[in-house]
Amino acid sequence: MIQSQGMIEGKFSVRSKRDWWFGLLLPLPLFVQMNGPLGLYAEPEELPVGIGVPIGFLLAAAFLLPDLPKLRHRLALGPMAKIALLVFGLWTLFLGFLGAQENKLALLYAGQWLAPLAAAVYASVVAFEEERLFSLLAGLKRGTALALGFLVSLFLCELLSSGSFGGRITQNAFLPGMYQLYNYVPVSLTLSALFCAGLEASSAKTLRSIKVWVFLFGAAMVPLITGARDPALIYMLVAPLPAWWAWRTRGVLALIAGSGILVCFFLILADGNLLLLHKLQGTFSSYGETTLSGMFGPRAEVMESYWSLAKEHPWTGLRLLPPTIADPQAGVVAKSAHNTYLDILAGGGPIALLSFLVLLLSALWATPKLVFRSLHRQGSASAERESLRAAAQSAAAPVVGLVLISCNLRTPLREPISAWVGFLLIGFLLSWAYFEKRASSSSSRMTG
Repeated sequence: MIQSQGMIEGKFSVRSKRDWWFGLLLPLPLFVQMNGPLGLYAEPEELPVGIGVPIGFLLAAAFLLPDLPKLRHRLALGPMAKIALLVFGLWTLFLGFLGAQENKLALLYAGQWLAPLAAAVYASVVAFEEERLFSLLAGLKRGTALALGFLVSLFLCELLSSGSFGGRITQNAFLPGMYQLYNYVPVSLTLSALFCAGLEASSAKTLRSIKVWVFLFGAAMVPLITGARDPALIYMLVAPLPAWWAWRTRGVLALIAGSGILVCFFLILADGNLLLLHKLQGTFSSYGETTLSGMFGPRAEVMESYWSLAKEHPWTGLRLLPPTIADPQAGVVAKSAHNTYLDILAGGGPIALLSFLVLLLSALWATPKLVFRSLHRQGSASAERESLRAAAQSAAAPVVGLVLISCNLRTPLREPISAWVGFLLIGFLLSWAYFEKRASSSSSRMTG
């Protein structure tokens, strides 16, 4: 891995310190809780103090400001991704101001939709400089380790104080920084831990680096402690890949066998958490169902109501407003469809959904090649960008898992902390695809 002399000596430049702090703050589940009636992320009875704003979400966004002059010339995004990002951003701003004519809450939702995109932009900016990217990844690993340690310590404190465990940490929103501990923070921490496990597996000098298994164990502990189903599903889908890379075993059969062993081990652990086990059993029993109610259970009715709202408002959607404000006659009280894509369609119309899907597909387009290369141990066409290749390879499977669970959860756009981490990983994929295409074009011209 290429490192500058300053990095080799363990010293960070002023610029790399900023990137290190960005990575450190990104996964930390620490929130500023504000009093008020705006329960954007939870029902009032779940969060009586009002709205929770991630500290890292506020501070890290400011770290992008010094790079704003560079965005015109140093943005590692392909043409389609740039267009999709621009269209989605401008359309969201337009809807925010349009909805604000009825209720200023629309502006808050517009900011909530747009802010996570800054993480993808940040990743595409630092991708131009190996030292900055190395520093960002180092900070992210440190922040993830701190967040996992914080969560485990809370679990142990509760276990020792109460003498029992009811399937999830019960303090949830009542401790500072513990807002939405049972859903979106677990998704964020699981994504970060699996990504860091992939980074360690990609760069490990020994065949079985202990850091890989520490991050994998931490990623497994998150759903086991919180009783959250969605990070459990992400874990079972993603964890076998970094474990397989770390073991340096060749062959698809070894990957399949290892996946079975790892998933079975996780399910054995999950047997000690009846809440999580019950949720997983309900999910597994829905596989093979052909009806909406069979696949999504009670949430199917909510999804159908949001589909009706999308048809009744075919162009601008609900203008980023909740249905109780934008269309009270419809009688829909749920704040979310529990499906990211249906949420975007109903809230922002087809232009918002199409531009968002193009942005996602531009990132997912890179995943087959990355996984294929990891299976066959091929070198990267852009060997001088080894840190970016490792980051993109480690991000591929977590992003796929996030995209899949978004069909039954209102991430990655609706919740700031899971969106913040998710879009950073998407940014790594978009940046790798950009440099890979540029390297292929240069090679073709030289051959010609």
